[in-house]
Amino acid sequence: MKNKVYNTVKKYNMIKESDTVLVALSGGADSVSLLHVLLNLKDEFGFEIAAAHVNHMIRGDEADRDELFVRSLCDKLNVPLKIGRFNIPEISKKTGESEELCGRRKRYEFFSETAPEAKIATAHNLNDCAETFFLNLARGAGLRGLTGIPPVRGNIIRPLIECERNEIERYCQKNGLSFVTDSTNLSDDYTRNKIRHSVLPVMNEINPSFFSVFLRNTDSLKEDMLYIEKEVNRVYDLIPDKKKIDVSFLLGLDRSIRNRVLSKIITENTSLCPELRHIDIINMYLQNGTGALMLSSDFTVKIEKGFLLFKTKKNSFKSVRIDISSEDFLYKTPYGEIELVLLNKKLSDLKKNIKELSLDNYADYDKIVLDSCIRTRENSDRFAFVNAEHSSSLKNLYRDKKIDSEQRKDKLFIADSAHILWSEVFGTSKYGSVDNNTKKIVKIIFRRNINA
Repeated sequence: MKNKVYNTVKKYNMIKESDTVLVALSGGADSVSLLHVLLNLKDEFGFEIAAAHVNHMIRGDEADRDELFVRSLCDKLNVPLKIGRFNIPEISKKTGESEELCGRRKRYEFFSETAPEAKIATAHNLNDCAETFFLNLARGAGLRGLTGIPPVRGNIIRPLIECERNEIERYCQKNGLSFVTDSTNLSDDYTRNKIRHSVLPVMNEINPSFFSVFLRNTDSLKEDMLYIEKEVNRVYDLIPDKKKIDVSFLLGLDRSIRNRVLSKIITENTSLCPELRHIDIINMYLQNGTGALMLSSDFTVKIEKGFLLFKTKKNSFKSVRIDISSEDFLYKTPYGEIELVLLNKKLSDLKKNIKELSLDNYADYDKIVLDSCIRTRENSDRFAFVNAEHSSSLKNLYRDKKIDSEQRKDKLFIADSAHILWSEVFGTSKYGSVDNNTKKIVKIIFRRNINA
């Protein structure tokens, strides 16, 4: 296996002399073998090696066991180690992400912060590639999704990407390497595990050389993909105005290239990721010579006088930083104006002047003055009512309040980097609320435009 890893590193130019390689070390067989084989190659390539481990605090004692194992292993091998501990269940509740996505994000953030200039080596192998292929196939991914996991992505390298899992296990056995087993990998509760335990064994039964054939096929698909992308970029560069394109020019392109050019134009100019159905609709409009498609509240694709037009709403609005350090704050958005008025009153004083107290639009100055902004909705947003124990996703709250999808896009919020502090629809959240410790109160006044 050492020779195979050596050839993979050379083939994809993964590591250069004097590089630092940070091994993402979970403690499983894959990452332990990766650390071991790279230690045996480091003098040959002339790189430095270190390791990083993340405890996601999901599996309780088992996660702590993995951390202790990794510490012991790195001490034994004299490898510098950094440990990150993140309460992923708690963080994911706040962000609205799944635990899997949240864990992955925090993991790579930690790796980058630990060694910003390092190559990050992960232990993805050929079996992982095959699992990803079938997952993407089931989800309807395009050509890129069917090429498996890339051997190199930025500073992330995958030296085991051409090694089968049984090769890795044999390597561990041959070299007397101990490792830990994640119990969640043994369960079929996760879709990837179903593919691992049910689909891949059948493919191996049909063809005992399945993984070798799979590797050749994905290499071929990558070559095809690179050629197509090269052609797409060539055609894209021929378009002088990316917001006004001759329909006859687009119809003269092969549909495969045209679809990708349209997708690239939308992505490059709007940061949106168009779905295949959107591209199909635009193709239909191109054939018909008429039609308009609103991809978002700020972005429309339209056929007009022989041209495909990409129009961005002139008064589109994303966010503005709040500054109420010295005086009242007034900001006009496309949807209305928000005024923040400093009352310089305590809660007790406020209660005296309000017969039926409703603090939905009052906030604690000290809770919102730092690092806060006015903005529209983000995908991961959650809202916590003042007396609620947990936050709820805005999607569910809007559904319960029967606010349709178009109206949701323009609703305004005051938020800091971690929480929504105030919502146009739901008022002040628990994170911005006035309480008995409040020293200074801000009144939030929102006047929505009649036509917004």
